[in-house]
Amino acid sequence: MSEFIEVKANARSMSLRKPVYGVGVNDSDYITDRRLNGKRNFCPYYARWRHMIERCYSEKYQETRPTYKGCTVCGEWLVFSVFKAWMVKQDWKDKELDKDILTQGNNVYSPENCLFVTTAINNLLKRALY
Repeated sequence: MSEFIEVKANARSMSLRKPVYGVGVNDSDYITDRRLNGKRNFCPYYARWRHMIERCYSEKYQETRPTYKGCTVCGEWLVFSVFKAWMVKQDWKDKELDKDILTQGNNVYSPENCLFVTTAINNLLKRALY
């Protein structure tokens, strides 16, 4: 994956933004999703945030992954800049966002309940718990 370069958003691109999965607010002052050489290139913070929102609020996603039914995102994390400010302070590279290691059975993505773990650790814990 190439390095993501932040490009300032203009008024037009800001006005075209819609709620992400009906609930998320992308308040970024830069373009979070661009095409480079024909491929979509996402800001890594935005990609993690968007996928978290998708897991909780996309019925289509939950059809194939029903364990996410009933999961939510805390109010403050529905705003991209708030989630990004938290994520910047975490050890997140090459890791997955997890909501239920710290509090088993938790269904709310929030700063108190989440951390980043390697895929191997996440898969090991999923097999042990489920």
